[in-house]
Amino acid sequence: MDIFKIKRFKLRGVLFGLILVFSCSISKAQLVQNFGVYDTTYNASKMRFIGITTGTAYTGSMILLSQLWYTKRVPFHFFNDNRQWNQMDKIGHSITAFHEGNTSIELLKWSGVKKKGWMIVAGMSGFALQLPIEILDGYSPDYGASNGDIIANFTGSALVTGEYLLWGQNYTTMKFSFSPSPLAKAQIRPNILGSTWNEQVLKDYNGQTYWLSTNLYPFLKQNSKFPKWITLDLGYGAENMLHGNPEENLANGYQSYRQYYIAPGIDFTRIPTNKRGLKILFFVMNIFHPPVPALEFSKHGIKGHALHF
Repeated sequence: MDIFKIKRFKLRGVLFGLILVFSCSISKAQLVQNFGVYDTTYNASKMRFIGITTGTAYTGSMILLSQLWYTKRVPFHFFNDNRQWNQMDKIGHSITAFHEGNTSIELLKWSGVKKKGWMIVAGMSGFALQLPIEILDGYSPDYGASNGDIIANFTGSALVTGEYLLWGQNYTTMKFSFSPSPLAKAQIRPNILGSTWNEQVLKDYNGQTYWLSTNLYPFLKQNSKFPKWITLDLGYGAENMLHGNPEENLANGYQSYRQYYIAPGIDFTRIPTNKRGLKILFFVMNIFHPPVPALEFSKHGIKGHALHF
């Protein structure tokens, strides 16, 4: 399978997820403006509005994807891409499913839904939303369904759902940060890594870092003065990748390697504010990891970053 097609295949699922997350966030913004506050009892009007807006966004996205990407069909088949890109694409699937589920849970809480069963449905919505894409890929002659992608989607959804079932909120959040890699800046294989920043932020895995951000406050003594919005974050990235397949990458003179990070972070949703607009902004900002000092661990040793993007 052509590497560009593989890359395009991975890009499609992540992009679709981000579109849905932001469309849900916009719906949330409209609901805050129109209805004001979170309800303590079930609000049927809000639920109808949520169902119409998210349902329309999902249906329209699926129709668009079907028309743009799935014009030819073959018998259903799988494609094993689990060793490619040092699994960076798999974590991208997980973070997409995580935030789709988190947004769905917040929307239900906002409309006054408190039943645990509905929270499970909402939390696992990321997995449910991504699964049709994998099925459609299985019928595409250029792609193929990926077990790794399906597992990654499930993992992201299970993380956010499990936390809400255990604690009623999420103390850990998956986040994303990006800075164009030297390979992308040098315009080496721009069809793969992207020729502009807008393309590179989605296609240049070398410049991406994925984070598991954990809030420390619940683990401290009661009445602690430690800021509730400070987090401890663990990051993962990879470098020196021009080809998805590691053997092909090495044959072309590039030996990829993994990177692990530890850094402080910010849980924007826990910054105190009574401004509704800021609450919505902080909710969206919490998808992204801010530039902060970080320690990097790799096969090349330990490296400090004054600011890691």
